[in-house]
Amino acid sequence: MESLQYIQKMKFKFIFLLIFIFQISFGQKLVEKTKPILRNNIYFFENETGPYTLNLEIYNLKNNEGFIALELLDINNIRIAATSEIKIVNFKSTLKIDSLKRGKYVVQYFHDENKNGKLDLGLFGIPKESYGNSKNVLGFMGPPKFKDMIFDLSKDIKLKMRPVN
Repeated sequence: MESLQYIQKMKFKFIFLLIFIFQISFGQKLVEKTKPILRNNIYFFENETGPYTLNLEIYNLKNNEGFIALELLDINNIRIAATSEIKIVNFKSTLKIDSLKRGKYVVQYFHDENKNGKLDLGLFGIPKESYGNSKNVLGFMGPPKFKDMIFDLSKDIKLKMRPVN
């Protein structure tokens, strides 16, 4: 009986740790490193120097309220670009990031429905707002592993993403 209680206690600690990690990963307010330029409802990040374009479409959103907050990270988890004001029209958002170098990247985003600049969390740290990533990967008991979200950019590509929750 004691071993069952020990297992339950360890399970609770493990879940608490995952929730804490999740809050650190997604609960932080995005800080814009690069200022996007808006042309024809498409955002351009012009401070990069590579030949490739990444077209993003986030679809299947719950509503048209608020904005999409998004960040593009390189394989070393270094932020390349971020914005917190991607418009939502007809339950989807589109974004174009141009002038990227060949490499491995990760896209993470959340639907900031109330425009407060952060992913709102409910009881036990579970997100109230929709979120997702470049590979549409759902994490187990917390956010997905960074390595599971990585995609290769070696030509112009379009990623279609949907919220994972």
